[in-house]
Amino acid sequence: MLKSARRLAALALIVALHVLPGVASADSRFEPGQYQVREFGPTAHPQPVAICVTDPAILLRREHPGSHCIQTVLAQNPMGLTVHYTCAAKGWGRSVLHFETPRLVRLETQGIANGLPFSYSAELRRIGDCGKLP
Repeated sequence: MLKSARRLAALALIVALHVLPGVASADSRFEPGQYQVREFGPTAHPQPVAICVTDPAILLRREHPGSHCIQTVLAQNPMGLTVHYTCAAKGWGRSVLHFETPRLVRLETQGIANGLPFSYSAELRRIGDCGKLP
């Protein structure tokens, strides 16, 4: 019985390590490119911004860019995913991505960044290729 439990734990760890780095099944619903980001909520940026998104995984930690973070995928399916992450002394977050279409993504995120709370939702619409604004 103990061997079975150890094998199951090892298998779970292998699966978790495979899933954590990227968005896996959800990224097939995403088209890389230039996106217009419009945020809503108490800590939202007031004006839309354009960003180049080559990997939807970067959307999960928008408030902690470049930080070394450890993330856990809480839920994942072809339409989206939910992730919780911690970034040492920089804070933590919980993000939900929902892929409406390959060119329209919804984000809900909240947490603490540099000692301050954040909480907002955002709509991301593809507006062209990276480096080219319409």
